[in-house]
Amino acid sequence: MTNDALLTIPQVADRLGLAESTVRRKIRQRQIRTVKLGPGEKAPVRIEARELRRFIVKAHLWAPDDHKEASRATGCERSAA
Repeated sequence: MTNDALLTIPQVADRLGLAESTVRRKIRQRQIRTVKLGPGEKAPVRIEARELRRFIVKAHLWAPDDHKEASRATGCERSAA
């Protein structure tokens, strides 16, 4: 999975081992940023893979110096550029 991948809330919940309601709460609390896929309040949202990785590192679910492990666990491997 690349950093450009867009993930659904159920996919993020599964990768973090959290309930979907917890992920939604973290979105409401602006701890996890989303991308809106259309106009209006009811437009679907997605989470960029790199945003999930940022959240994991910031939440100290992995040590900041262990970015490679966080990337592997979330499927958000960095591409060699």
